[in-house]
Amino acid sequence: FDVVIISTPPLPLARLGMIMKRNYKSRFILFIQDIYPESLIDIGVMKNMLIINYFKKFAQIAYDSADILTSHTKGNRTFIINNNKIHPKKISYLPNWIDVSSYDNHQKSLKYRKKFSLEDKFIFLFAGIIGKGQGLEKIVKSLVLSKNLPKELCFLIVGEGSEKNKIEQLARDTNCKNIIFKSFVPLEDYPSLVKDADVGILCLDSRLKTPVVPGKLLGFMAASLPVIALLNKVSDGHNI
Repeated sequence: FDVVIISTPPLPLARLGMIMKRNYKSRFILFIQDIYPESLIDIGVMKNMLIINYFKKFAQIAYDSADILTSHTKGNRTFIINNNKIHPKKISYLPNWIDVSSYDNHQKSLKYRKKFSLEDKFIFLFAGIIGKGQGLEKIVKSLVLSKNLPKELCFLIVGEGSEKNKIEQLARDTNCKNIIFKSFVPLEDYPSLVKDADVGILCLDSRLKTPVVPGKLLGFMAASLPVIALLNKVSDGHNI
């Protein structure tokens, strides 16, 4: 191979690029989508200092081994330069993109409104991984505490993850009928799901101090959805 391109996370995948560079004399490009281990430290998932130091050292080795680094936001690029021994010329700002034609080809078909029996609802949509980093529990708790929410408002949460059972149980225990949980839809159907919504929800745990921007923002923009974003003030999502 002449060039090997690796995208992280997961961070250990970078080892593949390092091995192929050594064995085949390939050029190694590392796309950095999320900053690890800092994001795991911020939300309290990684606490053991031995493990933290191991992953910090591994990240530095991976960054040093790569011929080119890219970051999808300017803030992330600055964060990596300031927190790692990286020369600014080595890391480029390469924003994420999306093929909007796949959304243009999916007009508002009402497919998922019909499938989920939500034809007459005003839908707020969260779709994606439901993990500790997304901070969805805070949104669900807020909705549960709210009184007299109009019955036509629907908060549709589509996806799977480590926190889904917990927040689904919270909504069930309080009999909050405004929150609907569904499993992942096929990737090719995702534009139809987004097109059927009225507002996109973009959220991350408020403790995250890296400037990362959730990738689902691009899908919302491609579908021309207004977006409600709950992000730490350091996130580059505010500028967008």
